[in-house]
Amino acid sequence: MAKRTKHEQTCHDAAVRRSAAQLKANQWRVKADIEGYKKPSTLSVDGENRRPDIIATKNGETRIIEWETPNSIDKDKKQHQVFRKYARHHKNTHTSVKQCGV
Repeated sequence: MAKRTKHEQTCHDAAVRRSAAQLKANQWRVKADIEGYKKPSTLSVDGENRRPDIIATKNGETRIIEWETPNSIDKDKKQHQVFRKYARHHKNTHTSVKQCGV
């Protein structure tokens, strides 16, 4: 995980919070790696263990969502690969990487 400035972390956390709230409002069961939510599980692929910002489930579908800042988007490629590979090996699982503005 890339190191973020305090300002970048604030932007990141706000994006995660908004995304989690929107999913919850649309009846998804949401786990998010921010205060006020249960933490999502760590996902393991080929010995790599990574925790996404959000795991949401609804009607047998799973969404793995990772939020990045402009400075972390290129530095966390390995983490994104782990999430994509995990999704490919689990039915009805989708992953997305989103970027917040700083």
